[in-house]
Amino acid sequence: MASGYDAAQGQDPAPRAGTLLVRVDARLGADGLANGGELVRLMSGDTVVSSYGGWVDVSASSWAGKGVHRLVQTACDRADGWNRTPLEATPGAGPP
Repeated sequence: MASGYDAAQGQDPAPRAGTLLVRVDARLGADGLANGGELVRLMSGDTVVSSYGGWVDVSASSWAGKGVHRLVQTACDRADGWNRTPLEATPGAGPP
């Protein structure tokens, strides 16, 4: 997240208490993540631990402030492993 992020602003769902927030002074993606289907990879060194390939079209207004979640935490990183309807965001927590 951007170094100036303020969880109290209310534009985005606030992260769960105790969630580690990583702030960066540089740009992240296209100035942050948006409902544009960005590719996201969680890396450990040179190894991809998990990824999301932008498989769900989240451009409709019904997705504003909502989240895409892996249906089963142990599922492979494939298009059929993600919800297709807007779900409440769970910043810092597992899927609903």
